[in-house]
Amino acid sequence: MKAAYLISFDTLLITPTQHEGQLVSQIIDKNFETVVLRKPIYLIRKTCLTLGMSYEMARKNAKSFFTNQHKLPIVIAHHYGMPCIFFPTLSPSSPHNSWVGLHAVKRIDPIGEGCILTLITNQRITLDVSYTTMLKQYANATLLYRHFKKEQQLLVHESLF
Repeated sequence: MKAAYLISFDTLLITPTQHEGQLVSQIIDKNFETVVLRKPIYLIRKTCLTLGMSYEMARKNAKSFFTNQHKLPIVIAHHYGMPCIFFPTLSPSSPHNSWVGLHAVKRIDPIGEGCILTLITNQRITLDVSYTTMLKQYANATLLYRHFKKEQQLLVHESLF
């Protein structure tokens, strides 16, 4: 159990869970699993701030691309030009919302009224989120990734001339 955690490309999934009557975060990382004594949205906000941008600015950047969307994926950080994008499974303000790293998704399958998320580590996580919603969230995160890479290429191209 940890008191703090910084989200990175090693972070695959952040889900809310209960610990001694408090909402805390279950972290699935490439190398370990742990519980952090903070809500998932706190970890998202804190990581954004620590790495140089507020959560509100990350949302604003995503909103400028998606215009009128809810449950926006956000770029949390950059690593050697690669955006670290996480997307919410529900409304970010919901206590039941999980955050999924775009880089962590291997597969999404339907199961009943929910879905099974297979991570790049081959862990299978059952989520109480509809298959359609998860596909839409994954697609939006992928679109944001492509938009970011396109913008980056334009900046590099312009700087060469």
